[in-house]
Amino acid sequence: MRKDTLNLIANSTVCVFQWNKSWYKCYLCKESFINMDELREHTESHTLKELEDKIISQQNKMVKVEISQLFCKLCKKQLNNLEELRNHLKNHDIQFNLVDDLLMPFKINRDLRCQLCNEPFDSFYRLNIHMHRHYKKHICPICGTTFSNSVLLTLHKNRSHRIWRCVLCDVTFPSNAEKKCHDVSTHKKQIEKKLRFPCKYCQERFSQENNRIQHLVDAHGLPKPEHKCQICSKVFITRSLRNNHVKNVHQKEKNIECDICHRLFYAKSDVTRHKVTHTKEKKVACELCDTLFATKDSLRKHVRRIHTNVPIK
Repeated sequence: MRKDTLNLIANSTVCVFQWNKSWYKCYLCKESFINMDELREHTESHTLKELEDKIISQQNKMVKVEISQLFCKLCKKQLNNLEELRNHLKNHDIQFNLVDDLLMPFKINRDLRCQLCNEPFDSFYRLNIHMHRHYKKHICPICGTTFSNSVLLTLHKNRSHRIWRCVLCDVTFPSNAEKKCHDVSTHKKQIEKKLRFPCKYCQERFSQENNRIQHLVDAHGLPKPEHKCQICSKVFITRSLRNNHVKNVHQKEKNIECDICHRLFYAKSDVTRHKVTHTKEKKVACELCDTLFATKDSLRKHVRRIHTNVPIK
């Protein structure tokens, strides 16, 4: 399958890509692009050997390819889909060992449709979820949901079926976030942020990448990075901040769904704050007076109003 896949890629203009948070990414170097034309041009800088090595390292997972501009490289003939491409390449004496390959086809344009069943979609996020249902090779033994590869199946089981247990009172929770809220409100446990981003010039560590970069600029005199939004020219200190700006301000894609009322939000944190309106639960505790609040925003307002001399974290 891998050999057949490489034959299709090497002899055509299919564009291999990844997708994350409304951005199209190079399959090989992870560089992000707003539109597919820029990514297609960038992909030409990589070699077929790099692609083969990456597919092997990914354990032969399905590979997303964009096929809206699909041409045979040998004779420049335009094709409509991967099946036509495969049949056409046989005329050039290119041999294929199997009927299947590792390519998952997309056409990125205003009319987003599944290239296998022609069902229309209003966002790439929903189309991407739908496409994986066509490749039913890995089945969750708990709920029967199918996935195109074992990595997605493992992620699904960890997120949807993992049980989080409090070691102090043996209570179980459906999510780690709910367990942490329980630890704080019931056992008065201090939840420390993970300082995953160390400074390479001193002993400081930070919980967010943008805080570390700002520290490098302020404390060590490094030039401030400028990641410019190509739509409004606003500048950000990290690429991820710029990407979030484009998604939330310009694209306004609401892809995260509340499982209770099915309302859509921009981010998981928005859904978490929203769910309090359904559950009415108050799990965020004030460390100074033990008053409980539904959200961290409510806690901050309480600290500003009541504990005026205490710095807000």
